[in-house]
Amino acid sequence: MSYSLDFRKKILRIREQEGLSIRETANRFHSVP
Repeated sequence: MSYSLDFRKKILRIREQEGLSIRETANRFHSVP
């Protein structure tokens, strides 16, 4: 399953704004790193 480019950009923007690690970001969005 692939996610839309807009969704991926949104996740990366949130990750950068909140200073999240890859693992924290994956946990937040319930995905696998």
